[in-house]
Amino acid sequence: MRLRLVTNAFLPESTGGTELHVHSLAKALNSDHTVRIVTRIDRPDLDDYVVDRRNVDGLDVVRINYCFRDASSFESIYRNPRIDAFLAREVESFVPDLVHVHHLTCLSTGILDVVKDRGLPLVMTLHDFWMFCPRGQRIDPNLEVCDTIDRAKCARCLSELWPQWFSGGAGRGWFDKFGFGSDSVPVDLVAYDAHMRRVLGRCELISTPSEFHRERMLEFDLSSSRVQALTHGLDVDRLRRQRTPGRSIKPIGFIGSVTPSKGVHVLVEAFAKLANPALELRIWGEAPSFHGDTGYLSRLKSLVPTELNVRFCGRYDQAALPAILEEIDVLVAPSIWWETFCLTIFEGLLSGCIVIASDHGAMREALKDGQEGLLFRPGDAAQLAAHLRALLDDEALRA
Repeated sequence: MRLRLVTNAFLPESTGGTELHVHSLAKALNSDHTVRIVTRIDRPDLDDYVVDRRNVDGLDVVRINYCFRDASSFESIYRNPRIDAFLAREVESFVPDLVHVHHLTCLSTGILDVVKDRGLPLVMTLHDFWMFCPRGQRIDPNLEVCDTIDRAKCARCLSELWPQWFSGGAGRGWFDKFGFGSDSVPVDLVAYDAHMRRVLGRCELISTPSEFHRERMLEFDLSSSRVQALTHGLDVDRLRRQRTPGRSIKPIGFIGSVTPSKGVHVLVEAFAKLANPALELRIWGEAPSFHGDTGYLSRLKSLVPTELNVRFCGRYDQAALPAILEEIDVLVAPSIWWETFCLTIFEGLLSGCIVIASDHGAMREALKDGQEGLLFRPGDAAQLAAHLRALLDDEALRA
């Protein structure tokens, strides 16, 4: 088969969970099929819409540069005719038997129309909540999870990201611009919802990496028969390790993007509460800008008491992951947001780590309601510290 995979970012520039999943999926498919990948890069030194083609780890990848220089409205954040035209040229030059879309943030949701207008089979895997939450993770600027979608609240939230579109200017509330009361919804968000439902309705299949994520997406009136939970695959042989049951604990680890939504600060605060200089905390991963916030890593470092051993290890190569995991005794996934799969948890379980995770979202599902690891109240550093103390003191629990 001829397959076209579309995603918003890819290796080597970006190494998040979605990018790693698409890379491993494409590699597996490419052994029996012809796979080509469409993605975006964010290079301020290049003009927008510059296209380049390259081989990435044996994969044919075409990339379009886009830095939102011409974005003039909220709609332009999720619909871009020039990117749609770029994708149209790609599918016409290499007509695929199937298009598999993974993420469209920073690209264009019009890509789904481009595919279906040409009569091509279309599936989409949803990796987060971006198709109905412009922030992507259903958490507000105060890192509070949005259990329900309240578009009036969304407008206030988005006014911090895009005050030019969701506020009336300096010193004025979001509702002043639109002339609505606090319970009303700006017309831009009404149009956004209608558009997302329409384009998702054109997919033959929508997959989610967990049943939890599927249930959340069905809240948006999607056809239940078209939305299926399909767990991401992993290279089991590469990661599986055997551990000595009940072995003592020294290194505690975090692996992933070092961002506020990942809750790394909760782990650092919990580690500080242990006040044990014999322990070591290793934090692996980059600290990218989080909705414009570039100071998170500095704030994390300021939380660390000088007598404690905390290492911020930075970006790591995927080839080194098995060795990194083998050195960690306890892997903590302290995410504030729900997560829709949490690749790190499964990697930790395969490698034989003890895993502790926030007790919500797909993390609870991954740990089978606590049968496969320990769960703690999201954001509760004290309870996380208590779990870590219990593991230190109780050999039977560790085993």
